[in-house]
Amino acid sequence: MNQKLPALSAACLLALAGTGSASEPPRHDFECDTPAGHFSYWNRTVSGPGIDVTGAVTVNELRTDKKWIPVALVSLRGGADERENFGLRLYTLPKVPDNYFLEIVKPSGNEKLGLGLVPSTKDAIPFELHLDGSGQLRVSLAGLEATTPVGDFKASSLQMSCSTGDFEFKDVVVKDAG
Repeated sequence: MNQKLPALSAACLLALAGTGSASEPPRHDFECDTPAGHFSYWNRTVSGPGIDVTGAVTVNELRTDKKWIPVALVSLRGGADERENFGLRLYTLPKVPDNYFLEIVKPSGNEKLGLGLVPSTKDAIPFELHLDGSGQLRVSLAGLEATTPVGDFKASSLQMSCSTGDFEFKDVVVKDAG
């Protein structure tokens, strides 16, 4: 019986080793639940000339504040003190509670994605960011897509953040796009 135990252990180790080498990139979840007038964020270091980010954001609850609006943001940050950022933003306005506003974020100013708004939903909203090595960023949120030049921008981190609401970022995958 003692001889079967090492053989069984070796077989288990080989099976585990085989699954480890074919593993997929990790999936990240971030429950971003903030009181009105507050924010929270999650950062991850990134590197490489190209980066692919995929995931989904769910709006669980919106809160009201006199100065802050409910917002969820996914951005690639870089430059001096990570002050440059490119990405996407979903937000609401108290006067238009049945819609989410969607924007591409860039240092020169945000721009609408598509018509700039979609009906509000409690369903997960898929998003993608693709930074390629040739100086282009493509973003997609709720099926709307936009591209913007980023020049020689080099991302050093990915940040997911929110304010004045309960937002859930799910199944976020970050890959080096070479």
